[in-house]
Amino acid sequence: MMSYTPSNCIHLYRDLLRAARLLLVDSARKDRSFSQVCRNQVRDRFRENKSVVDTQMKRYLFDQAQKEFSHLKSLLENDSLIKYPNTIRVLPEAAKKSKILLSTSSQEKIKSKKWGLIDRVISTFTNNK
Repeated sequence: MMSYTPSNCIHLYRDLLRAARLLLVDSARKDRSFSQVCRNQVRDRFRENKSVVDTQMKRYLFDQAQKEFSHLKSLLENDSLIKYPNTIRVLPEAAKKSKILLSTSSQEKIKSKKWGLIDRVISTFTNNK
């Protein structure tokens, strides 16, 4: 772990922002994506503590930020999946239904405008492919 210096603090701030940028990004809702929320939280917390004068408090806050960065880094690198691999792969029902809706035959029906209410109900509530 790095020791507290102003330059190390700036490096940690930038590392946290870069790591937050790698989290889930929803292009449809950029302002509400998990990535944007994390980036805003990092910025807000650093701005809140910008006026701290006490050196011990600065070291404590720096150590806390380093711990959070290491947790975020392990989350991004899927360390928990490496430590605790899941051998059971169950496809949720919603994923199965979305595969049916997104299948080529279903898309062709939608394009040809022969996709009615009955087709939607059948594809949603049955396992027909």
